[in-house]
Order: sequence, then structure tokens, then C-alpha cells
Amino acid sequence: HFYRLIVHKYLASAEVIQEDILRRIKEAAQEFSNPTVKQLKEILPDISYEEIRCVLAGLQQEQQAN
Repeated sequence: HFYRLIVHKYLASAEVIQEDILRRIKEAAQEFSNPTVKQLKEILPDISYEEIRCVLAGLQQEQQAN
């Protein structure tokens, strides 16, 4: 349930996701204008849905801050 904590800005995705997984998800997300969990899961089948959701939530928080 880290996703909710990230969405509500209590945690950053980098605090709960391993650095190499975080990097892979961010790189894959750049291939889409508005990436979905399903799209990224298809590209990264070895990474869990929860990890992808957490990273996407973190990316959304970063975009809102800018």
C-alpha cells in the first residue's frame, strides 16, 4: 500500500523501490505520452504491478510540482 503513501506525498517512490527497478520503469515510461500500468507491465513483465504503480504515482507527483 505504498502507492497511497506516495500519492499523498508521505513517501517518495525512490524510498520504497529499488534504484535499478525505478530506473527501468522511468525509462520505459518515457516511451509513452501518458503511460499506463498495463502498458509498462507488457514491456517489463518481471516487475510487479505494485512497483509500477508506485513509480507512476511518483512521476505524477513530480509533474504536478513542476
